[in-house]
Amino acid sequence: MRKITCLGIATFLIASLIYLIPQLNILLTTHGDGWLLRKEFILFSGVVAWLFMTLAMVLSLRLPALDSMTGGLDKGFILHKWAGIVTLTTGVLHWMMKIIPKWLAQQGWITPQQKTRHMAGTAPEWPIELASVGQTIAEWAIYILIVLCVIALSKKIPYHLFRYIHKIFPLIYLSMTFHTLTILAKTSWWSGPSSLIILILAAIGTVSAFISLFQLIGKNRKIPATVIRAERHGDIIDITLQSEKPLHYRSGQFAFVRFGDNPEQHPYTIASSPANPLTLRFVIKALGDDTRHLVETLAPGVKAEVEGPYGCFDFECRFERQVWVAGGIGITPFLSRLTALAQQGGTETPTELWYCGRQEPSRELTELCSKAKVQLHTVDTRNHGRLSSETLLQTMSPDEKVGVWFCGPVSFGRILQHDMKKRAVPFQYDNFSLR
Repeated sequence: MRKITCLGIATFLIASLIYLIPQLNILLTTHGDGWLLRKEFILFSGVVAWLFMTLAMVLSLRLPALDSMTGGLDKGFILHKWAGIVTLTTGVLHWMMKIIPKWLAQQGWITPQQKTRHMAGTAPEWPIELASVGQTIAEWAIYILIVLCVIALSKKIPYHLFRYIHKIFPLIYLSMTFHTLTILAKTSWWSGPSSLIILILAAIGTVSAFISLFQLIGKNRKIPATVIRAERHGDIIDITLQSEKPLHYRSGQFAFVRFGDNPEQHPYTIASSPANPLTLRFVIKALGDDTRHLVETLAPGVKAEVEGPYGCFDFECRFERQVWVAGGIGITPFLSRLTALAQQGGTETPTELWYCGRQEPSRELTELCSKAKVQLHTVDTRNHGRLSSETLLQTMSPDEKVGVWFCGPVSFGRILQHDMKKRAVPFQYDNFSLR
């Protein structure tokens, strides 16, 4: 979370820099004039909203470089969501500050605005009609953005509807960028350093928007595959794919998988060992309509498409001891690591796996832990509830260099992360909450 917080702060600081370079002197000479301060706020909030929307567009590309910068694609999704929230909040404030004071003045409730220049320098000649069109487009884009953000943030909206509606966001971004550039051209910013920064970022954001519009995200990381095994165990399906090209990944990483003619892809943790990059295993639980249908209908021979790998769930960190906590279907990244360790003759680092679930651990899990030399603890959540942080902390001495790896329900992970942070215990997790 620290990485995405730093990226968010850096984005805000860049927006502030873009605004302050040309406007600082004017801001310092407003002398408390309400209308001048209003205009400065409109300008600043517009820059912030547009820059965070640019950040959201770039994050949507799922670039490998951003994977490491954000601490994993799952953390990148969190930053993407909050970038959208900041865009919506500052965009609405930008729009409200534009229209509400004028309306109050028309009603005679506040003193009307005095005509005065509020942007630095003298504006160059520019078609006023074009800037007016940009403002109109942006106003309608704000209305649509509000509706889209409410839909995107509401988990009551089915994922397949959310997915299709989400494709409209690049058009909103292009509308906002057009508005930004036409406003920019009316001011002396056009000849200053801030315009160069904006133009570079606009080019990056525009390219990102078109990549998204033409559904080219992750194109170079997609590999065709075929289902060669599909075993059902209640509401869980154990799938093995044979890929046409090797997928080089690390234990703990995940991939987006699309089966058959289904247009939707979903993220699943890879449960197989990286030693065989042509054979990929996924253990999937029916948590929604798509996965429930998948569990009921998937069979060998079905074509699939795998995109990845993604994630920074790294088992190679150097600690004196490793503690793994798996909640239910969250066992999948540990299956991959256990299989790899079993093939290597076992781990040399003292490692414990705490498996929390409503059923006894499978024979496969027990045997893998034995071969991998990993100590297995089981917690029956039907009778004893979830594993408590106190139980884990009691096994750790204050001077011991131990790390905790977690995969499971989000609420469970948040509690463990909070308590581990208080003891300064390193904590790794993946968050597959995409909304």
